[in-house]
Amino acid sequence: MTEPSELTQLRNVVARARELIEEGHHSTSGPCETCKAFIVLINSVPPSVPEPPNDAKTLNEMMAEIVEFEHGKGWQPNDNRFLESLALLHSEISEALEAYRDKDWGSVRESDGKPEGVTSELADTFIRLLSTWAQFLTPLGHDLEEQYERKMAYNRTRPYRHGGRTI
Repeated sequence: MTEPSELTQLRNVVARARELIEEGHHSTSGPCETCKAFIVLINSVPPSVPEPPNDAKTLNEMMAEIVEFEHGKGWQPNDNRFLESLALLHSEISEALEAYRDKDWGSVRESDGKPEGVTSELADTFIRLLSTWAQFLTPLGHDLEEQYERKMAYNRTRPYRHGGRTI
């Protein structure tokens, strides 16, 4: 069983706080100043974002699915080198750029039903990224989910718009 997400934890805290306020833990009538301030805070929380479905795949499950798919379609094993795989990732990003320039956010080719556009090309980028990770980094003991959590934890410590860049 996985630990609850930060969003789930926040929802639980807010729900419990509302219960306490409604139960009236005060000896006087109405909420105290602290509770009033907390009520303002909870009411400022944006509408809830739906939790991902319980059957959502983890990054590692998606990676395993891609590896199995590539083996079944004859794309693995291959003799790609790491730099070639990075160039192929770049080619998918370039295709997304070209789709954007054509103002094609997501379309379907009529002749064969192939998804096209920015959405499809970024999905291809993600698939190729997971494939590249599986081929080159997993064998070295690098776990994508661990690295994601590690990098996000570090990014949270960085100042707002760090580095002084505009993009």
